[in-house]
Amino acid sequence: MIRATAGTILLLCLAGCVQPTRDQEIAPAVEQVDEVILRVPVSPLRNVGGGAGPDAVLLEVFCGKRDRGGGVAVSGALEVLFFDGAVPAEDVPGAKPFHVEKFPNSLLRGNPNSRLREGYSTFFGVSYQGVVPWGPKSPSGTKITLVARYVPPAGPPVLSDPTVVTLRPS
Repeated sequence: MIRATAGTILLLCLAGCVQPTRDQEIAPAVEQVDEVILRVPVSPLRNVGGGAGPDAVLLEVFCGKRDRGGGVAVSGALEVLFFDGAVPAEDVPGAKPFHVEKFPNSLLRGNPNSRLREGYSTFFGVSYQGVVPWGPKSPSGTKITLVARYVPPAGPPVLSDPTVVTLRPS
């Protein structure tokens, strides 16, 4: 029985399901990060505008530092870039997104009205989670590419690898 309980707790920790209470404070924010990771679930499309079909994506962003394993809270801004079609990583720097959703730090940390907010610390560290709309312009094809960009208070931005999402036909 004890072995089964310990195994269950370990599985929950590895799945990132163990969260502190709302009263616990999230780790202090850092200015510089080494990498940005963008994750989307298997079914990420959402409708937040009330029209026909999806107009937003459920996503999670982790910002990491090599010397601190796992996701860290950041003091800069996060942006989610939406590109039409499947854009390879090498083409992202020159590609023009059809929409950029910006989240200044004031919206990320503790603002309940933000579409993307700081999550609780888990086994994998701090993440930013939310449903992010792609704006008034709809994608023209059947796929969109998402890139998360961290803009530090000083220095160059850090981009995630591109993530391609297939859109369901309306």
